[in-house]
Amino acid sequence: MSEPKPAVGRIVEGIVAALGASTLTAVGAFIWPSARTWLTGEIRIPGWSVAAVIIVAITAVFVATRAIASNRSPIQPAPLAGLDQGAFDPTALQMKCVAALRFYDDQWVPFDDMAGVIANDSRADVRQALEELVRQGWAKDRLNTITGPSYRLAGAGLDFARQHKFPVGQKPVRG
Repeated sequence: MSEPKPAVGRIVEGIVAALGASTLTAVGAFIWPSARTWLTGEIRIPGWSVAAVIIVAITAVFVATRAIASNRSPIQPAPLAGLDQGAFDPTALQMKCVAALRFYDDQWVPFDDMAGVIANDSRADVRQALEELVRQGWAKDRLNTITGPSYRLAGAGLDFARQHKFPVGQKPVRG
């Protein structure tokens, strides 16, 4: 039992069939003179019908391209060769970030607050550490239109904070 053809295949078949019928009609007009007279006679076509045919053709092309695009599978990136795909080992600065996020106990912490709590390091370093925690799934981020990016612990980061007994509701160690 064959699978049903996709919409694009059916559209292409319809266009090919119409072209074939037109070709056969044109050839038949030269072979059969009365058909030629009938086909080449003056015919009045309303302008709105020409516009309708153009709109239908444009719509068909649009639908066909959308159908083709939706049938494509997304490209999955392959892991880079030579990189260790093992467990994530946080740096000292990333551990400070985890401790600070643990202090706020599942609240979204604005980046400015995080940079203020971890005052001994540059803002760029703190931002990079937080972004890496997000990439590794240790934290989540979201953009607040007023306060900017905010972060909170998630998944393995929360497990790590519990495992290392980082306190909740107490100021994290600066330094």
